[in-house]
Amino acid sequence: MDETKQEKLPIDARLLSEAVIELNISRRSVGLYPPEHPILKSSIEKAFELLRKLFELRSSITLGIAKDALVIDEYTLDKKNPVFREFALSLHSKGIAAVTFDSALEVGELVSFHELITMREGPIGNALLKIAEQKGLRHIQLSPIDLSVFSFMEGRTGAGVSASKLWEDYIYGLLEGKLASGDAESLVMHIPPEQVAFYVNMQ
Repeated sequence: MDETKQEKLPIDARLLSEAVIELNISRRSVGLYPPEHPILKSSIEKAFELLRKLFELRSSITLGIAKDALVIDEYTLDKKNPVFREFALSLHSKGIAAVTFDSALEVGELVSFHELITMREGPIGNALLKIAEQKGLRHIQLSPIDLSVFSFMEGRTGAGVSASKLWEDYIYGLLEGKLASGDAESLVMHIPPEQVAFYVNMQ
């Protein structure tokens, strides 16, 4: 993320970065330690407190996941940061296109969220939402990658249809829950993360 965009970022960039770093640390901790372990409790509390500070700036925080990059509003977080990349990939591997944290978030929900995304060989995408509901994630909303745009011909995006337009339709369909099953992953995974941010936030 260049300096100009950092200055215009409508949220505290440093605070956001610290929150994502702590979210990744706590995600790792959930996968390594039992629920009552001091290291796990400490990392969860740090992540929770940083999110609470962000909630003082806005009522909810939505992170878009474009494979190995994180986006917020129309901005991409530093692609060279290995922690951001790791956190993005951990969500992407679970078929998650975006995650929204609401200001009413509770500590227990954060633990459940991490348990959900660290499950080995667990469900992904839409199937993950059912488990999220069972776990009581009321204030963490997951938007799954529902790979289903239109009909595709190999090597083509269709006459007069740009990849940008397809991605726009995909994002709108994803957020509106109007996508049918299909396989557009080869196209979707190559869309620039800046476009993910732009269309998510327009919606």
